[in-house]
Amino acid sequence: GNWTNNAANSVFTNTDNDGWVRFKGTSTETIDGTADTRFEYIEFNNSASGTPISLSRDVIVEGICRFTDGVVVTGANYLIIESTTGADVVGHSSASFVNGNLRRFIAPNTETYPFPVGDGLTASDYYLAELINGNLIGFTYIDAKFGALLPGGTLSESEEGTPYTSVAAEGVWYIDPDAPPIGGDYDLKCFTANIGGLANDQFAILSRPTPSADAADWACNPCGFGDPGINANGGAGRAVADGYALRLGMTKFSQKGIGKSSSPLPIELVTFFAECEDEQVKLSWTTASESNNDFFTIEKSINSTEFTVVDIVNGAGTTGNVSYYNAYDDEVSEMTTYYRLKQTDFDGKFTYSDLVITNCNKQEEAGFAIMPNPATDFINIILKGAGEGDAAFTIFDGSGKRVYEKMFYGNFKRFTANIESLAAGMYYARLIASDCVFTEKFIKF
Repeated sequence: GNWTNNAANSVFTNTDNDGWVRFKGTSTETIDGTADTRFEYIEFNNSASGTPISLSRDVIVEGICRFTDGVVVTGANYLIIESTTGADVVGHSSASFVNGNLRRFIAPNTETYPFPVGDGLTASDYYLAELINGNLIGFTYIDAKFGALLPGGTLSESEEGTPYTSVAAEGVWYIDPDAPPIGGDYDLKCFTANIGGLANDQFAILSRPTPSADAADWACNPCGFGDPGINANGGAGRAVADGYALRLGMTKFSQKGIGKSSSPLPIELVTFFAECEDEQVKLSWTTASESNNDFFTIEKSINSTEFTVVDIVNGAGTTGNVSYYNAYDDEVSEMTTYYRLKQTDFDGKFTYSDLVITNCNKQEEAGFAIMPNPATDFINIILKGAGEGDAAFTIFDGSGKRVYEKMFYGNFKRFTANIESLAAGMYYARLIASDCVFTEKFIKF
């Protein structure tokens, strides 16, 4: 039946956290009246066709909100979940979600907050979003809805050298807090079951300001492979079979759409080293994934502006596996030498790596390398140059949390760290030695 609250007092302001109201009709049920109602726990379980549940007022839920069956149509009103426990929105599916405005109160934590929203009454109108909280602060709640993509302008964003060509026409998520966050970040999953035309490693979440209708405003913010950014090709949120797009380490809220590219994003370069070895310079690099990678060109320069070719090495094409490469420069210069990698796709597009520097005629500058990389049980930390005095070695995970720390004393060139207990993923290593700070990244399998 319908729920009508015409009370002028607070009789429906319940605070004892002990009571369910369940909407279990077989025809349209309306929540209305002259005053908003606060429910402790609520369940939507209406099997009617058309509009199962209609809100003529804001509906406030203090605790659990369970979606079992039936779409909740809010119109201009809001379904408001005041509980800051992420898991207090449960049961949502393509058979039961919010068509309209959903407001969720958020607390600083690391919980997952689902926003089961859509833009219609059928299973094909369901577009779930999940916010994985990274201790966001500075606001109280987030409003979310799914709506039409406003056309206009020209899309011009690219990521890792690959341009986005369109944004999914099915629509966009509007996800906005009551105030800008002042700390923390979040990961966002936008579920794609009802978005067509996707291909593996050729889609990702893009953002633009909520009022904008200009395609030129779409941006990948934060961009690139890693955290913050997107996972490498083949990683979570990059395959159609995953059922969602994922962007990590976001700090701003706005419109969210699914950007599409016409080709996969290219390689993820994990390491690139140049080391003096006997009468040669050994060049070694590792990729975590590759897409349409034809070959690498190793180039060198003595002034960092004019480069010559050292060698050409075939790429792995397309792979989600780690690949290892080596090349040698037999013509060692007496001067400081700059090396870079040029990566060329099968279609002729290319990108350059950052420069690495060697000088084989003077003591090697301080620094360190991690071998093997990727690793499983242990890593060797190999110093470049003399290791004199004490050193502090620290490993951080992708969120910046310290997960390993050890001190080393005296003179050294190499030491070993046991990483068997670390979860698989990307890590950052920091070495403080000789009053200098050095960082490298590595992958744990």
